Amino acid sequence: MMPFYSVQPGYIANVNVLGLLPADNRGDYQMPTSRSMSATGTRRTGRGIGNDWFRCGTIFVGGLILGIVTGWLLGRGGGGSRPAAGTGRWARQVEALGTSTPKSDETWTLATYNIHNFFDAFDNPYTADEQTKPKTSGELDTLAEALRNLDADVVVLQEVETGGFLQRFVSSRLGTMRYTEVVDEPAGDPRGIGLGVLSRFPVQRIVSHRLTPLASESATAPAASARHFARDLLRVDLLVRPDCPVSVYGVHLKSKRGDGLGGSGTQSAAWRLAEARQARLLMQEEMTQARHGRFLVAGDFNDGPSSAVVRALTHGTDPETLAEDFWPLVDAFGPSAAGSVSVETRATYIAGALQEPIDQVWLSPGLAEGIVPNAQGTGAQVQRGGAFERASDHRPVLVRVRIQPLNHSAVR
Repeated sequence: MMPFYSVQPGYIANVNVLGLLPADNRGDYQMPTSRSMSATGTRRTGRGIGNDWFRCGTIFVGGLILGIVTGWLLGRGGGGSRPAAGTGRWARQVEALGTSTPKSDETWTLATYNIHNFFDAFDNPYTADEQTKPKTSGELDTLAEALRNLDADVVVLQEVETGGFLQRFVSSRLGTMRYTEVVDEPAGDPRGIGLGVLSRFPVQRIVSHRLTPLASESATAPAASARHFARDLLRVDLLVRPDCPVSVYGVHLKSKRGDGLGGSGTQSAAWRLAEARQARLLMQEEMTQARHGRFLVAGDFNDGPSSAVVRALTHGTDPETLAEDFWPLVDAFGPSAAGSVSVETRATYIAGALQEPIDQVWLSPGLAEGIVPNAQGTGAQVQRGGAFERASDHRPVLVRVRIQPLNHSAVR
């Protein structure tokens, strides 16, 4: 069964993808404090500690015996030689999980895709999901066709109602796509739409920032009802290769329409700007601690690449607080693409005559060094035609990146 992670707001999921911990510890959610909870949501107490020690001792002894036997068997087959690069323990474990190993050309692909009202037929009494029609079987087939044609190693999704529905969709319609990791983030949106990630690479960590307060600034402070992310800033740490960790941030900033704050759009713009500033601060703090220098942010920004909102997230306004190795972020279309690539070329949201390039991917400088240009000479490419025009009111954006050694972009 594929791993499925549903992220509870305010929690950090330390994911044991390779299954090396006791079963009752896998996928434990840990709050920012030291208090822990089990995967079933039951608080772990001091009760039963003796049994825990007994289980751990049993597992240790069993693992030791298994390791000796395994080492003897491997030694017989390999004549005592060291495994070649890419054939060691990590590669064997990943192969056993069915996870895609790096392609022969040493690149990987990432896409962002707003899949438009990915709703199931069940009513959630805590959201206004009854206002949105569920996806029909035919619509799900079209979406599956689009995702198969996209064929990205990692897909950042927006407008996902429930993780269970997403997991069933992947299992029933994308079984050959090798998406062994399905991540869902419960929604903060009144309708119930949230973020999701599909990945062929192991998930190492998941962090939700949905309940993080937005920094208030008098000139652009959002209304009282908009003091948190409209959906989330979802962080998913992936292991593209043993020496290539990548942190993927997913966003879906406040919509320009239907904000319920007067209808003028002024408050929703302030909300998006507050989200963008808070997202930059969070990414800056977390990636400074991570120190590998490879991260990206992808999703539906609900603003163009040259807007004040997007620039607040990708460039910032206070040079003294920015880590020079990480900022500014680089547009996946190219370093100068924000103002040079035409709207028609990068338009992702189409509504009649309206065309907006609001779905974007931005990479850290170290990661952006590996962007592989496409046939049109740009890094990213908007996917068009066929199922892409029928599956959603948004088009996906795809970018290919070279795999880089760990120290290639490390903080100096």
